[in-house]
Amino acid sequence: MNRLQHFRKKANLTQAQLAAAAGCSQPNIHKIEQGARPGIDLAQRLVDALVSFGVSCTIKEVFQSDPSTEAA
Repeated sequence: MNRLQHFRKKANLTQAQLAAAAGCSQPNIHKIEQGARPGIDLAQRLVDALVSFGVSCTIKEVFQSDPSTEAA
């Protein structure tokens, strides 16, 4: 699972607002929040959009499946 919804809510954005900022559709955001994996280009656009709204995050933080598996 990813953390897109967590960071989207932190930015106080709706799915539609994030989709518009990232240049994709609201159904894409919904699917990704439900566990679909975006392509690297879309993932980067989503992170860039979140950052533009003041959220400090990286692509790894948003889309890493399981933070507990990260190497130290």
